[in-house]
Amino acid sequence: MGRRTGLGATWRRSASRRISKSVTAYSDSPAIRLLTAADLRGALALTREARWNQDEADWRLMLQAGRAFGVERQGRLVATGLALPYRSGRFGWISMILVTAEQRRLGLATAMMQRCLATLEGTGLTAVLDATPEGRAIYLPLGFVDCWGLRRYLLREPVAPVPPPKGVTVRAMAISDLPAVTDYDAAAFGASRAGILANLFARAPRLRHVAEREGELVGYALGRDGHAALHLGPVAAEDQGIGIALASAALAEAPRPVYLDALEARSDFLAWLEARGAAFERPYTRMKRGAAPLPGEPDRLMTVAGPELG
Repeated sequence: MGRRTGLGATWRRSASRRISKSVTAYSDSPAIRLLTAADLRGALALTREARWNQDEADWRLMLQAGRAFGVERQGRLVATGLALPYRSGRFGWISMILVTAEQRRLGLATAMMQRCLATLEGTGLTAVLDATPEGRAIYLPLGFVDCWGLRRYLLREPVAPVPPPKGVTVRAMAISDLPAVTDYDAAAFGASRAGILANLFARAPRLRHVAEREGELVGYALGRDGHAALHLGPVAAEDQGIGIALASAALAEAPRPVYLDALEARSDFLAWLEARGAAFERPYTRMKRGAAPLPGEPDRLMTVAGPELG
């Protein structure tokens, strides 16, 4: 991922040759430009084509929080990529690498990845992403390494709330809780993302909850709307019992099906989800590029904000 090195200096020689070939195959390097709110319609069209869950509110958030790039052909957006910096943690996120079907295998996805890597690594940020199995096979030769696994689930029906452990209370999150939630999230995730959490707070009121012990925050749950389903995450807590209580409180209020991207290592949390009928959809692998360790305390994380946000 090359935290303090330039893009070209860190790529493996074999990967560089392959990238050069693919970009050359497109005849000329594609003209990549920054996306703005005027590109929302085109970005959403690519998202729907890929059958991903992001909606207009997600794209507006990503355009505001990061730098989204695109390639246009004959007046139509045909490729996108997102570089989302988390500067306080010295890392950044890469996501939303999308290419329309008839423009694939022409180097556009590679060009999007190059631009996102250059954007992050050029300012000293480690590049991080959540990869599908197919994506992982592409990213390994580019110098990415595995951090840990995730499992995506879809829950179609509400669940009954689970009582929290003794001494812990779970309640709906108020706006006055956001500063403490932001601090707790920064410790778990490894960087402050106050703006993103405030956005999630506003978008899915039924999903937002906090857990407290003797007046101290010991966990929280946030989520958001989406095109096909809600998304519950991040959920972070001191232990899995508290995490289950938070998630169950949120899911008991969910008016639509819900996606959750849960950490593979949270065996009790996963067992509870599966016992409630959650269907496993696909795995992801969190990956980083370069030697710099990821900050944060992932042992607190139950579910993440999604592969587009981290």
